[in-house]
Amino acid sequence: MWLNRWIRLKVEPLSGTTVSFEDETQKIARIPVFDKLFPQTRPINFTNMTVYEHHLVFANETVRQAVHDAKFYRWALPWGDTYLPWLVFGLGTIMGLSGLILLVRRKAARAPIAEPVADSSTAGAVSRPEYQL
Repeated sequence: MWLNRWIRLKVEPLSGTTVSFEDETQKIARIPVFDKLFPQTRPINFTNMTVYEHHLVFANETVRQAVHDAKFYRWALPWGDTYLPWLVFGLGTIMGLSGLILLVRRKAARAPIAEPVADSSTAGAVSRPEYQL
């Protein structure tokens, strides 16, 4: 018995998405063919007989959807490979520098602590000190 199988795949090379698929399988048995004088005839003739055969193909709608997916992945994969790491690096650098600038500006904007000044109008009386800026 022989088994013949042919598989045809069409694959989009960048994403590896299968776009088209075709599978053909054939099982063949070799059987003897007897003539009318069988026991006395030599040699016995054999013939090939197909026992099982099928043909499997993607439907047109499946091929259209696979092509659509392959086009999207062909566009999207370079983003994750080259553009996205550089974008994240650039945004991180900008955010880090912005944080440092805001931190330095906040420290510089603080007012110095004022010293209390004694009130001369109430000599000897305890009162709340006034602050002078």
